[in-house]
Amino acid sequence: MRVKFKFITHLTFKESIKAHYFKFLSLPLSNSYQKITLTTRILPSANYSEYIDGYGNCVLYGSIPFEHSYFSIELEGEAIVKERYYLEEPLDRRFLLPYLATLPSEMNFNAYLRAKMKLKGNDESVEEVVKKLMEWILSECEYEKYQTTTMTDVDQFLHQKRGVCQDFANLLILFLRYHGIAARYVAGLMLGEGETHAWVEVFDGKGWIGVDPTHNRFIESGYIKLSHGRDSRECMVNHGVFSGEGAHSLYVDVKVEQ
Repeated sequence: MRVKFKFITHLTFKESIKAHYFKFLSLPLSNSYQKITLTTRILPSANYSEYIDGYGNCVLYGSIPFEHSYFSIELEGEAIVKERYYLEEPLDRRFLLPYLATLPSEMNFNAYLRAKMKLKGNDESVEEVVKKLMEWILSECEYEKYQTTTMTDVDQFLHQKRGVCQDFANLLILFLRYHGIAARYVAGLMLGEGETHAWVEVFDGKGWIGVDPTHNRFIESGYIKLSHGRDSRECMVNHGVFSGEGAHSLYVDVKVEQ
């Protein structure tokens, strides 16, 4: 499948700022699932560079030394994606370990034990375990916007049982790691979404399967991966520091079409 995409992040500041340093974590790279052609635009004109971080994500960073009242990054390009989301990459044991939004607690361990009642035993395949854990999560939790923030962890989500894609992904990751299965959080784009989306990659012994717990499905085509990390805290799109009044408004626009 050939997919066109555009991803715009635009900040408007209440007052002009200066000495602005920024980091943007969401530049898609080509891999065994997707082949990317990309154009990047930054306004106002900035000095910037790119590097590959410890997970293999592409990070854009730079600075704007002069006064400005807005900041915009626009990614536009094409992706040729395979019919099945599968990444031929070796196991990274860091994705067996918890992180800030997926730290173990008595509450989420008890929730995992309840979810585990759906499993037959240790002889089930990775795909079977994933399917049953996703079904339990959807039976207990509801998708609802504006109930969580980028700083919400699994405990908070389980307490209120309402949230968005990042929360569903974090919870599935936690449950899989309790079960001894490596899983990593993915930020990306998908057909039919007007904003960024989050899902999970699960190690099946040979490579990484794409699964979308928000939609209760194994991923086939139509998704574009931007970055991955141990949980949502490691995949935040925008980071920045600057001198001036901090009040601002954020506009994000995503277009993905075949």
